[in-house]
Amino acid sequence: MLIIATGEYGDRDTPNIVKRLTVASMWLVGVVLIAQFTATMTSGLTVQRLQSGIRGPDDLAGKTVGTVPNTTAEFFLRQRGAMILPITSAEQGFAALRQGQASAVVFEAPTVQYFVRSNPQEHISLVWPVFHPEKYGIPVLVGSPLRKRINAALLEMYADGSYEELRKRWFGDSQ
Repeated sequence: MLIIATGEYGDRDTPNIVKRLTVASMWLVGVVLIAQFTATMTSGLTVQRLQSGIRGPDDLAGKTVGTVPNTTAEFFLRQRGAMILPITSAEQGFAALRQGQASAVVFEAPTVQYFVRSNPQEHISLVWPVFHPEKYGIPVLVGSPLRKRINAALLEMYADGSYEELRKRWFGDSQ
């Protein structure tokens, strides 16, 4: 105990086994406590670094966000005070995210959902809700017989649940 407290060995008596075990135990406890403290600090800092702090659209102000220029997404982000990093594809946006060039990527929800679901090793999370929902269409020539067939097929898929099944298969349960 004297060695631990003062760093000096003042007891001149021949140390017995109990004293030796006590000193060794105290050194071991000290090493374990220091290791635990170091591990706690480093893991805490690592977790803090991995968490982006972006939980929704209001958290994007002042952050660099990758998105396609001249789109509703860019207009939406500029209204919220985000700095725009122009991208031309989702892959380019995810690369910017990985390299720390962007804090977030705002892109078409189906593309982002598919990427997140297909690449769990990337540790990229999807922030909900969809900021600005937009509808998609299937264009056909005016008077095309395909229009009625496509509409009928889509309505049937909605009715029998196969649309939802496909959506979950390719984009996951998050909606």
